[in-house]
Amino acid sequence: MSKTCLNNIIGVIDGSYIAIPAPKKSANSYLTRKCFHAITLQAVCDDKLRIIDAFAGYPGSVGDRRIFTNSLIYERILQNKNRYAPGQYFIAADKAYPILEWCIPPYIDRGTLSEQEKFFNVSLSRARQSIERCFALLKGRFRCLKYLDMKKIELIPQTIIACCVLHNICLQFDDHQWMNNLITEQQPYIGDDITAEQLTCYIENTQSGCMKGDQIMMSLT
Repeated sequence: MSKTCLNNIIGVIDGSYIAIPAPKKSANSYLTRKCFHAITLQAVCDDKLRIIDAFAGYPGSVGDRRIFTNSLIYERILQNKNRYAPGQYFIAADKAYPILEWCIPPYIDRGTLSEQEKFFNVSLSRARQSIERCFALLKGRFRCLKYLDMKKIELIPQTIIACCVLHNICLQFDDHQWMNNLITEQQPYIGDDITAEQLTCYIENTQSGCMKGDQIMMSLT
């Protein structure tokens, strides 16, 4: 991927499971595909591993795509793209996410990808490594996120977001150990009720995303 294209990535998005004890109510909805109970943290990070957006609360059985299209960042950018992702700027995503003008996942490989499309996918994958490193650093610093043993499930999302905020503070002050000690001690979703206007908006954004992805792929050097 060309340097110009890489500079247009304003963030990388992904979801990460935060393991929790089985809730007393609706436990099956929190069961992940890996067979443990969890709440999903959706985060967007920059190349400095700072979390620039975090959204938590959905049970582990809910897919990344549905969480994304019901998150505040999706709503805000959809309503005002020029403010949050102006011009050629976009968020890099994996294949679980929809392709939009401002959200670009890799090309789906069905065995017919061109060499340039394959190179695009590899380049995008390398750019996405920052979110994997971000999650690893977050959970390494706040080890409670590896298994958040809390009885009041309604307080878990706030706890996760608080850890994300403290993660950024630690990065800002380049301070790791004191915060570790502190913590240790202490689509829109296409359903039956979608309106014609929402469906039209979704289709238009998907078409724009496909065009944007093709433009980026063709600009690779």
